[in-house]
Amino acid sequence: MKQTGALAKRRDLRERGGFSPWMWLLGVVPLIAGCAVGEYRMPYQDGILVLVAQDHETHSSPEASMYDMVAQNATPAEVVAAAAGVVRFIEDGNQEPTDDNNYVWIEHPQYSYQCDGEVCTEWTMYIHFAKDSVTGDAGLSVGDMVDAGDFLGFESNVGFSNPDGFVHLHWHVAALPPGVEPTFNGYYLDYVVDTEEHPELIPVVCVQGGPDVLEKNEIDTAAGCGGNRLLSSSSVQRGVDQVRGQLRHRSPIALALGRISEVSEEAVAIAQADPELLSRTVELLLKLRPAFEDLRHLGAARITTTDLESVRTLLLEYQTRGSARMHAALQPLHQTLANPAGAEGLGLVVWDPFDVLD
Repeated sequence: MKQTGALAKRRDLRERGGFSPWMWLLGVVPLIAGCAVGEYRMPYQDGILVLVAQDHETHSSPEASMYDMVAQNATPAEVVAAAAGVVRFIEDGNQEPTDDNNYVWIEHPQYSYQCDGEVCTEWTMYIHFAKDSVTGDAGLSVGDMVDAGDFLGFESNVGFSNPDGFVHLHWHVAALPPGVEPTFNGYYLDYVVDTEEHPELIPVVCVQGGPDVLEKNEIDTAAGCGGNRLLSSSSVQRGVDQVRGQLRHRSPIALALGRISEVSEEAVAIAQADPELLSRTVELLLKLRPAFEDLRHLGAARITTTDLESVRTLLLEYQTRGSARMHAALQPLHQTLANPAGAEGLGLVVWDPFDVLD
């Protein structure tokens, strides 16, 4: 089954040090793990067979997690948005023969988090569109909001599309701080040179049959994620407002998650050394995952008094077992959650289920 394959690939990434179970469950700072928080569909119209020509390990840059995809049963193939977002950059005026790429950048503010002291947002990049197919055929402009599956333009070979200019889509996901722009052929080259870092992430991609971590030479049938698994453009607007608020005020929950992110790798090591602690941690994080999602996307969430106390118990256990750095990172959060006002300041609405029964 496709889902089983995806889980096996994720497990393999984790064992090779590129994936953290703590970060997967929390979805706080995937930059540490190298995996995207967002859930993305295959960026082609439903039903199109897609060959993964290059994957996150084989693309031209060994440090960058990027993908080249080729439609197998559609000419020209319709490229679609992989998730809801805001169109930030468009270039589709180039035509072969040229080395200048046509491209679209989409920001996904609903997938934002603290990274290196800033609020990073996940973006998807789509390159090599046919001339005028973005602004003309799709009728898109910078600033437009799109939903997952919305038509962006046609797959082509315009620009620097080695080898031999073959028709394909270059696609990847990156976590970027504010102010990053295309500086070379649809790529943020200046940012990479200045920071000496590659911000690309390994995404889980929905295809027919379930979510998958894409690998070279596999052929998948493009499909959406189904149901409400991907947020709509209305949720994107909430994400935009949230990111702006975090940039202005460094919200308490953003700061708290930032503190957790600083010691996440040590926390994983502590949990893995104690199967019983790992089991309790995973069980609680899975139970509270909807609340974490609400905190990230809406800035508020409900939590029972029992679950809140379980969180405080785990925080205390980790800070007791961990280093001085772990203690310094977790103790303020543990103390903040000790009273209702502190929890409310983090966006948590604490409630007692037994009160409902009275």
